[in-house]
Amino acid sequence: MLNNDSSHIERATKVRTLKLLIAAAAGSLFYFLLQVVAPYLPQPSVLSSPFPAAPKGHPVFAFVFRLQHLLASPFMQPIFLAYFVLLTVVRRSKPNAWVTAFLVGLGLPYVIFRLLGLI
Repeated sequence: MLNNDSSHIERATKVRTLKLLIAAAAGSLFYFLLQVVAPYLPQPSVLSSPFPAAPKGHPVFAFVFRLQHLLASPFMQPIFLAYFVLLTVVRRSKPNAWVTAFLVGLGLPYVIFRLLGLI
């Protein structure tokens, strides 16, 4: 009976790992699909500034604007990827762990291509 329980747990662990790998692969596939579709999306005007000005008004708005640009910068992407990899590993037994695995798959190609200088 003990052997049957351990084999059942092993099988459940393998199935869970396979689901996470499939979610990560789906995230990578989605990234590549976006790269195919993105050139056909409307692009901003060449006359517009690539770095929009901080909003006028309360200093909190300017701080949030600068923080958003910092978090979206390319050098922060490997940090976010490492965070989501750790989050996926820690929460792998949770039912919604596939979400973080999908985000890892979505971010991994960008980081790899960025490190290789292809982007």
